[in-house]
Amino acid sequence: MAQLSKEQRILLETTAEQYASHLDEAADWLADRKIDLEHARYEGLGVVAGDVPAVHAAYRGRLSIPYITDFGPVKMSFRCLKDHRCKETLISPDPVTGAERTCSKYIREGNVDLYGVRSFDDAADWIGITEGEIDSLILRQIGIPAVAIPGAENWEKHWPNVFEDLSRVYVFADADSAGAKMHRKINDKLSMPVIKVRLPEGEDVNSTFVKYGADAILKRVKK
Repeated sequence: MAQLSKEQRILLETTAEQYASHLDEAADWLADRKIDLEHARYEGLGVVAGDVPAVHAAYRGRLSIPYITDFGPVKMSFRCLKDHRCKETLISPDPVTGAERTCSKYIREGNVDLYGVRSFDDAADWIGITEGEIDSLILRQIGIPAVAIPGAENWEKHWPNVFEDLSRVYVFADADSAGAKMHRKINDKLSMPVIKVRLPEGEDVNSTFVKYGADAILKRVKK
């Protein structure tokens, strides 16, 4: 977990609160994904708007997703809210190299951390793991304790210690090669059973929830 000075923590908390005050600007985007607005507020989500710090100027209009711990936020990620295919959408050239760039769906600051670590407080003896922050947020909304790995390729060597008191872990990975690779990686790293939750073909947690509802996810978790 990121180590911040007192001043850094205060600045991050103040910035997260500022962005959270603009969450209503993402109300339609959240509604399209059936994310309850009050749940989003509890999770600290916001929109980069208002008097934006210079370091976040390029993130204006993005969804802000703070990584909240028992001690407050320790970092943030920023998700594109525009209605386009990010990987296929060109944005302004790189200011240094001048090379063309495509939009990044997620921009993540700082070190690689688990998202949603407060879920460990709610986990009796099992927890879910997703690849993205929004998927884990949706699982928590429907009553499944879940954390997110920020990108299927990421895994920190100390993370097994965080899961060691659990009897099993459920991996909610996309039904593709990347999802299979993510499951294998987690299975290799943890000592307890790592169970892959099979979502409908071609769907992830978010799309399954939108198309089929919470029960379509809950029934796939063998408690």
